[in-house]
Amino acid sequence: MSDLPAGWSLTSAGSVTSSSDLARDFLASTPARTEGQAFLAAEQTRGRGRLGRSWVSSPGDGLYLSVILEPRRPRSDWPTLSFVTALAVLQAVEQLCPPLSLQLKWPNDLLLDGGKLGGLLLETEGERLIVGIGVNLANAPEISGASHPPTDLASHCQELPAADSLAAQILISLHGLYQLWTSCGPAPLLARWQDRAGIVGRQLKVRLPDRQLDGICTGLGPDGRLGLQMADSSHVDISAGEVQLMGDSHAARS
Repeated sequence: MSDLPAGWSLTSAGSVTSSSDLARDFLASTPARTEGQAFLAAEQTRGRGRLGRSWVSSPGDGLYLSVILEPRRPRSDWPTLSFVTALAVLQAVEQLCPPLSLQLKWPNDLLLDGGKLGGLLLETEGERLIVGIGVNLANAPEISGASHPPTDLASHCQELPAADSLAAQILISLHGLYQLWTSCGPAPLLARWQDRAGIVGRQLKVRLPDRQLDGICTGLGPDGRLGLQMADSSHVDISAGEVQLMGDSHAARS
């Protein structure tokens, strides 16, 4: 596609195990520079989500996109690219489907009117990173018991964009934000993400594998971990968990 950033490309495929498997196969056969190579699948038979979950990937119902990056910042900064990518997807959707009520959910989800529209998965491959992106375009799957039931663009957007058009717009947005991340570090992007998530000062319930925490969100740390201030004024930083908003926004405890 001619409007993609210089050096970036988008390859489309039919039914595959996952778009990230296409990226991984490409890396295995291509020792040269691979940054910006992206792969779009029409269907995934083994789509992967966060925490080992499967991502429902029916033919034509979603965008299944993976992008290879070669981050030129310390590896400790790499996890923050999840937030950078979430911002890129949000920007792309808003550009092609205005106006929509989009919101970001920690750590890597995109919400639309309270429903889950999409998610992200980062996977490292040596000195490279594969960024997997899934967005529900139509026929969102029914998942019982989900705190944010899946939704899709077709239910909210008058003119549904084609998967390849949305993928191209995501790559354009990601390229610009990724350049900012490379030159300035994660901080300005994490601040943007916080603005669109609207969770600072909110009462949160966070489910961890072995316990549940309730506290006031104090924002993201420099590494993207979620800060919680507890009832006893202690502070906890969380690297992974399921977050649920528990009330109206109010100032964090001092």
